[in-house]
Amino acid sequence: MAEKAQSYADRQGWLYLHDMLLKWQAGKTNTDPFASDEPFWIPWNWLMNYRRFLEKYAIIKDPGYLFSPNAKGLLVERLKRDEKFSDSQVEFNYISQNWRNWKQNYFQSILVDTQLMPIGMPDGMTASIATFRIYALASGHTSPAIAGHKITIENAALVVIDSFNFQGDQGYGYWRCNPPEFEWRAHSITDISFTEMTNEILNAFAIKYSVGHEFLVLSGPKDLEIESEMVYESDI
Repeated sequence: MAEKAQSYADRQGWLYLHDMLLKWQAGKTNTDPFASDEPFWIPWNWLMNYRRFLEKYAIIKDPGYLFSPNAKGLLVERLKRDEKFSDSQVEFNYISQNWRNWKQNYFQSILVDTQLMPIGMPDGMTASIATFRIYALASGHTSPAIAGHKITIENAALVVIDSFNFQGDQGYGYWRCNPPEFEWRAHSITDISFTEMTNEILNAFAIKYSVGHEFLVLSGPKDLEIESEMVYESDI
């Protein structure tokens, strides 16, 4: 399918799907994406080719959204959990931590929806990662205040976190594979050589052949280079 895509980004997206399927099929059976030692990495410069991604990227990096009251409150919860409040200044850095910890340490996120099921071939982002979230991580320090503590966010970065598995009742259209050719259709057609592909079918395949290595799909942190520190207080 990659060679049929019209843009470089879409061709690359279909190639990512190809590589993800091989990774899923070849790896040791695993039903917890976080238990996999090797995530699948996708670059930011590829993501930036898609308008729906750019739209959500613009929203999450806007200070009004990034540092919303709920986001600041969630960061306070993370800091309290990690005992970052003391009677002296304490540094924190959730950006440089191991990728396994990103999901549990984000303070803001936004959903990037999949492309609506098209008449023609799905674009590369829909083919490879479909619906996913962008997460914000922070670094900075806490210090004592008159009534609690002051939180200073010195920097923020964004990461994409998704998982490659076949959970839920999602459908993937109709497939026909006649090596080296692969064809896809969005809707049912009379040609019985096409097979409807669903999570149920893929999971049955995994059980039958003892395959199915689930894993995370990640981007590296993208530094937002915030213009000024965000400082606020908590009564904790």
